[in-house]
Amino acid sequence: MTTKENKLQRRKTRKGGMSAARYARERDNQVKKFFRDAADKLNEELLPIIDEIDAIVVGGNTVRAKEFIKKSKLDKRLLAKIYPDLVSTSQVDEHGLHEAVKAISRMSISKELRDEKDTWDEFMKHLMKDDGLAVYGANEVREMIERRGYVDKILLHEDTVFNLHVMGSPEFVIFSRETEPGAQLKGFGGVAAILSWNE
Repeated sequence: MTTKENKLQRRKTRKGGMSAARYARERDNQVKKFFRDAADKLNEELLPIIDEIDAIVVGGNTVRAKEFIKKSKLDKRLLAKIYPDLVSTSQVDEHGLHEAVKAISRMSISKELRDEKDTWDEFMKHLMKDDGLAVYGANEVREMIERRGYVDKILLHEDTVFNLHVMGSPEFVIFSRETEPGAQLKGFGGVAAILSWNE
């Protein structure tokens, strides 16, 4: 084949095929449509039950997941619920879904442990300052709840039975028997509280 024929063949191939730029545009349009459709479906399904949602976890390809959060038309109320840690999966299929579920379980456990430690650190800070905002022992905590009702958080060891009518809306933090803060709380009688204010 002559040089002239080669040039003619390459010209025909370019005309008949899709250029790299056009292919990139087509792919970009497909991604945008997917983001739009996914956001519409999530808005439709999740907004009616938004008050029941603790967190929304986004997973898959990390780059695409970040792009979805940034560029999709997901409702602002749902965006505010997105968990900061993305779940990276090797595949976007049923296997990837199983990977994501396992990762979410680990993330949930990790968050519970962080909450437990942060709450214990807060309790100990008030106790060491002796500012009257930390109480412990079943009788003392019960008195604060029943007589005054300004308990902010109740720290409860998972092995402790503590039944009473709780005034207000204190946050309950359950401590594990497997952790150091849990063992320390056990030594304080298994129940403690952080008060909203002191008399």
